[in-house]
Amino acid sequence: MAFENVRGFSLLNSAFVTFVNFMMGIMGKSIYPDITLFPVEPALQKIDAIYAILIRDFTTAGLKGVVVAGLLSASFSTYDSIGSALSALVTRDIYGRLIVTSRDDTHYLTVARWLTPIIVFGSFIYIPALLSEGMIFIYLDVVGAFVVPLFGVYLMGIFTSVHHRSATVGLLVGGSYGLLTLIGPWLGEHYGVMVLPAVLFDRFVTTPTSLLLTTGTMSITSLILGWESRRDLCHEEKSAWLRQSQQQVVQAVDTDAASNSRIPLLCGLGILCLGLVLSFVVFW
Repeated sequence: MAFENVRGFSLLNSAFVTFVNFMMGIMGKSIYPDITLFPVEPALQKIDAIYAILIRDFTTAGLKGVVVAGLLSASFSTYDSIGSALSALVTRDIYGRLIVTSRDDTHYLTVARWLTPIIVFGSFIYIPALLSEGMIFIYLDVVGAFVVPLFGVYLMGIFTSVHHRSATVGLLVGGSYGLLTLIGPWLGEHYGVMVLPAVLFDRFVTTPTSLLLTTGTMSITSLILGWESRRDLCHEEKSAWLRQSQQQVVQAVDTDAASNSRIPLLCGLGILCLGLVLSFVVFW
């Protein structure tokens, strides 16, 4: 029960932090309706500059130091979280499943530790793109390209009985379209090659199109290979290390399912209602 309460309150905390972050952008937009009004040099007049401008103009010397410390802390936290999560995924789903399948925990822990700095430093390849267009646009492009297909797979897995192999096909199709939306404008600008119609590169079009391509491909694949019940999707890992960790996860899920706490559900509904009010009432 204590774990359920902590998880519920963490959701509320995330909603509050998100609200504060959005308010910073809205405040900046109300003060400087156009980017050309930013009180900085023309070369620095980019959307991402609004946060630094607000901190410079509306905080005291001591508070500026607190903000900088917070930015550094958030950066370190983000990078080590990304490095740990991605190294664990690569170690388990690629290295431990396809390359080396039967070693002990110490071996896989060592591999994950070496992958972490590689992934963290490799993430800096985004910096040139961030400097050219701004963080928010890069974020929207990457989410539309790769996260939306994954979201479609989750939706189909939760609400339908798709074939388990349809997820791979759907991700390939949705991810390929997302990749084309990222490199297509660059190919058109530099080489005059239009890989897709111009309308499919619009940020308001890529997200629903990617979702439809992913879910549609999964449905067609399931019609060909056959639909599967959720019971059929449960399988036992073949390698000893993955099978052992799978059993531990199953035990944790069974323990979590035994809890009757409704706090996470209520907090989730509260976040949804708060988001709807902020989006369609307060900020509309």
